[in-house]
Amino acid sequence: MSQFGAPGQPPMRPAHIPGGTPRDDRRYWWVPATVSTGLSILGLMVCFAAMVLSAFATDSCNGRDTCPRTYGHLDIAEMLVLFGVLAMVGQWVPAYWSPWVVRIGLAILPIVLIIAAVAMFLTTPAGS
Repeated sequence: MSQFGAPGQPPMRPAHIPGGTPRDDRRYWWVPATVSTGLSILGLMVCFAAMVLSAFATDSCNGRDTCPRTYGHLDIAEMLVLFGVLAMVGQWVPAYWSPWVVRIGLAILPIVLIIAAVAMFLTTPAGS
């Protein structure tokens, strides 16, 4: 009670105590996306190095029509990088409103795509 006999403010409950604020599930919404973005940027650095090295596989080719397997392999790897970057940026849009399972899935997707792109760049068939 206050000094005038009226009921006082109810005590504030910390967010980590059960029965706290109704948005406890969104307390750390940014963690999966932040970790994923950091790991994806590191993976993109490795991917860039692998992409530069994979260009040596086209040295014996005179054009796209002489080495269709090599260029097809590189095209798929470049698309994986593109989709990885789009997934890395796009995961931030639904991160706050989606449940934890979706957040974790969206956080894993860009990392998997970029790892697959690195593997594709490193296994490019030379001149075939």
